[in-house]
Amino acid sequence: MLPLLMIAVLGVHLLAVDLAMAGPLVAVGLQWRARRRHDAAASALARRLAGWSMAAAVLGIALGLAALVLTPHVEAEPYRRALAQISASRWWFVAGELVFYFVCMAAYVGPWRRMQRWPRWHAVLAILAGTDLMYHFPPLFAVISTLSLQPKLSDLPLIHALYWKVLLEGQTLAMVLHHWLAAVSVAAIAALLLATGRPSELAVSLGASKWAARIALAATLLQLPVGIGLLLALPGALQNPLLGDDWVSTLLFGLSLVMALGLMHHLSVIALGDIRRGAIVRTAGLMIATILLMAATLQHARHRALAPSVAAVLRPLAPSP
Repeated sequence: MLPLLMIAVLGVHLLAVDLAMAGPLVAVGLQWRARRRHDAAASALARRLAGWSMAAAVLGIALGLAALVLTPHVEAEPYRRALAQISASRWWFVAGELVFYFVCMAAYVGPWRRMQRWPRWHAVLAILAGTDLMYHFPPLFAVISTLSLQPKLSDLPLIHALYWKVLLEGQTLAMVLHHWLAAVSVAAIAALLLATGRPSELAVSLGASKWAARIALAATLLQLPVGIGLLLALPGALQNPLLGDDWVSTLLFGLSLVMALGLMHHLSVIALGDIRRGAIVRTAGLMIATILLMAATLQHARHRALAPSVAAVLRPLAPSP
């Protein structure tokens, strides 16, 4: 029961933090479109998306704390050791980054009309907020995931040099890029849902909806080469369950790929102009299913990889002197 709860918590947490990270950046793109095309609906959509991003950040924080509570009962010991390598000072730094995000977003959303006089400074606030989360959180947890597969590094403090050494590994970089692209896709699909939320604004929002669908489609298509690179960079203990060594991991992985292909098809149709709400809701459902299945795949494969018999033979990185 607890593993299923952990998968649900992680899946919704990923959706929430993806929107919180990339939502401000997509809002800036909508504002840019609104100024160029004199599209008032796109500007209103940008503000609503920014508000949703702040709410998603609150939800993401709450679910992240819930995942930390569940970790000792669900995650394997190597992952718990890697998580314990984060010092208290780094956690305080994480809290400070979250405060910075909310300050920037409050200044971006609150005085909306007044800030229209300074469009560049207005956009800078959202860019600072979004990139703040993107720069700090996906890399940090990708490093933790990589460290859990490196037993010889599990007793070392996560100092600056070790952090960057692990971050620059191919597996870690591919994982970070994978999270960034997923965040852009989630935020753009959230904009699609908001754009068709009011039937009276449907005709005015046609251009903005097609633009958001193209952004989501581009980010999802880029996941193909990034996903292949990530799969090739994974250690054998984590790669083999996905490629047939464990039928549950392989099945979950295959289902997530099918959902991703369906998502790309639906986004292509919307990008060509079919912005009926039913089509957009189905697209959002496919996106949610894809992320939940990916979370389940990662969770199950990681448990297989971090089993004591497997973790003992993982080839570690050589620690720096």
